[in-house]
Amino acid sequence: MAGNVALVSTGGGTITVTAASTASNFTLTVPAVTGVLVAEDSATGGAYLPVGTTAQQPSTPTTGQLRFNTTTVKLEYYNGSVWKATDGSY
Repeated sequence: MAGNVALVSTGGGTITVTAASTASNFTLTVPAVTGVLVAEDSATGGAYLPVGTTAQQPSTPTTGQLRFNTTTVKLEYYNGSVWKATDGSY
């Protein structure tokens, strides 16, 4: 597919776009929460998290948001008060 696609949810709900080709196994979900985007690739079982520097952290985050911080090179989450980095061990 070439070009741009614009999707608008007038009801404020979640928009899900699924590839027409089953060979791609790709789903893009845009939840109805500002600043949140989840892209998943079921062919590999992976999900793409938002990525950015510490300076690019959302200024009005939602509790539970998860992102990869390229400044600290760690996963981080918003706990309702502050952004917390994971300790790097899983």
